Amino acid sequence: MSTAAEGAGPPAPPASAVGSPVDVVAPPLPSATLGRFVAALTAVVGTSMFGWQTVLVDKEATRERAECVAGLTGLPAPVDVRTSAVDDEAFAAFQQCLGTIQADSVRQMAVGLAVLAAVTVAGYLAAPWFECRLRGLRRLDRTPGTEALRAALAGLVREAGLRRPPVFVVSRSARISGNTFGAGPVRYVRLDLGLVHAQRTAPQVFRAVVLHELAHVRNADIHLTRLTIALAWAFPLAVVVPVAVNYAGSVPARGLLDDGWRLAAFALIVHASAWSVLRAREFAADARLLGGDRAAARALLATDRRRTGPWARLGSAFRFHPLAHARVATLERPGRRFAARPIEALGAGLAAGIAAPPLLDLTTSLPHQLPGTDRLTGGAFAAGLLLGVPLALVTTGALWRCAWWARRTGIAASSGTAFGAALAGGLVVGRRLSWITAYTDQQRAWWIEVVLGLLWIAGGALLGSWVAGGARAYLRVTAPEQTHRTRLAWAGAVLATTVLAAGYLGFLLMLDRATLDGATTLLRLVAAREGHPDVVTPLTLLDLLGFYLRTAAAEAPYLFVLPLLALLYPVLANPRATRRAVRLGVVAGGVGALLLPLVPLGLGLAARDPGLSTTTAATLVDSHVLLPVTFVELTVAVAAVATRRLSLPHALLAALTAGLLLAPAMVAADTVVSCVAGASVGCVPIVDRLAVDRVLTHALVVAPTAAASAAAVGAV
Repeated sequence: MSTAAEGAGPPAPPASAVGSPVDVVAPPLPSATLGRFVAALTAVVGTSMFGWQTVLVDKEATRERAECVAGLTGLPAPVDVRTSAVDDEAFAAFQQCLGTIQADSVRQMAVGLAVLAAVTVAGYLAAPWFECRLRGLRRLDRTPGTEALRAALAGLVREAGLRRPPVFVVSRSARISGNTFGAGPVRYVRLDLGLVHAQRTAPQVFRAVVLHELAHVRNADIHLTRLTIALAWAFPLAVVVPVAVNYAGSVPARGLLDDGWRLAAFALIVHASAWSVLRAREFAADARLLGGDRAAARALLATDRRRTGPWARLGSAFRFHPLAHARVATLERPGRRFAARPIEALGAGLAAGIAAPPLLDLTTSLPHQLPGTDRLTGGAFAAGLLLGVPLALVTTGALWRCAWWARRTGIAASSGTAFGAALAGGLVVGRRLSWITAYTDQQRAWWIEVVLGLLWIAGGALLGSWVAGGARAYLRVTAPEQTHRTRLAWAGAVLATTVLAAGYLGFLLMLDRATLDGATTLLRLVAAREGHPDVVTPLTLLDLLGFYLRTAAAEAPYLFVLPLLALLYPVLANPRATRRAVRLGVVAGGVGALLLPLVPLGLGLAARDPGLSTTTAATLVDSHVLLPVTFVELTVAVAAVATRRLSLPHALLAALTAGLLLAPAMVAADTVVSCVAGASVGCVPIVDRLAVDRVLTHALVVAPTAAASAAAVGAV
């Protein structure tokens, strides 16, 4: 705890604790320190991966691969965008030119992670030794004449609720301050000489400062603090310095300008993220002060007038400690600690966005992919899963703490929309900052960038709203004293949010790569299917979205089933609304199942028209039979949200219930149509496996996805 000036006498303690704010009980949830540490760790690893791609890549091998690909001008393109045909000879030659690029990518990331981990561990373990040596600290238990001081500290240790006392050390500083540090099981509390003197002249101030330092031990944030500082030093040592040496030795000035500004921005984000961890721990330690100790801490902090004004607030983003007036404001208004600030979400999104492109490159280079997926799809969802964990911890931690405080005080809780939108905005900016220079020759049209950006932000806003709604639903039915149940509910929310974030990130990372515009990109392939390979239209982008949805749902349905099941998590907290949603789905699904055969029967009769070709009749049977099912589930979901006042998860539950009842009716409808359409189409057996797979995939994956999206729009 810092004070106004070295050597200044301690302020007079308040006469009493009258008028101090009500003591705040800490929620049975992780503090903001953990969430910010996760964001800082993500930022360090993500920015480091970008640096490793610059330093550890084999330049000679890269040059040889580029020359090899350039020499394939005599061969046709590996993929013909007009016919979607693959030329085996050209494709084999192209693969031969790439050689060991996938193994090299995995190797460079493994080496980079090992170097970063080694430097971080070294900094973490060496920091306590340097702290003791540079400050000339002496152990209090080995200093004669300090028996009374040690007895007072032992009483404060018991009062703080610590099972094992830390090691107290004394410095020669005249400041009324202290610090906690350590590594492994050893924990130190440094007492400055001015603080020791304050035990006699201002015992209340002495109590407040020591209890604040012991609160750090009680909060178990010492290791997070030291790991954060070690990471902040590991980034320049393991990334910035090697990149600078690499640039100075072989990279031309243009390359320095292309990537140097990115690295400078990354360094700024890394240090802002790291220092936010250190500031969060101070607010959490202050929160454990009660009554007169809290008043004494406010009085001590109020004497620090050195840093005020807008420039001080701006510079506080790069300080170890928060400004004194910010700590005073938090002590006076405890609710500030539990607010879900969009700036926190923006920082976490920036960290994950920076890590996304290099992590996608790494996951697409792994020898084993997710079952049923290609390299792009499997790599995108694997990267989404890895980044979904830190995003889930940050999002659930902030929004659940906010909901807990709102329920305790009776104020309105955060809707989560702004928080989620800020998270998505950070992802967009971070992704563009980290965009790899190898893809700069493949650009998108501006309207595609706008559409993708809107998808990111809309998805993030819905994710934040879902997390906040789930928190309110669970905390509404959980008694405040049931801390174990609250922690279990939060852990379930973290797991469900991780799955949702993985699906959200994976799908958008996949679209991010697929919508690059070039000679042989997937966007051109879809345009070629529409008959205009040289022109990309909004319909082409929409067709690409549908293409991915249909393909992934057919080949790897678990990529959609798991997020859909995760969306249902909050319904467990409201059995009454759950029963209402199931009844709505049963009624709508039952009516739809009775009427569904009539629709394809009419299509089948139309298909018998001699003027229709066999292809047209087959298209009617295969494509348009599914439209009534989608319409029924979509209507059920929108009605649940807009009319019955049910939540989005309950709307999805109603749609899935209707889909379960519609599935057998769809199989029967397919059979009716194919039999009525005549011999040119053929009568499909009702137990045909392909027909059943197609029906189940549509009724339980594709249609519920469209229904949940439409219900979300209806909720807005």
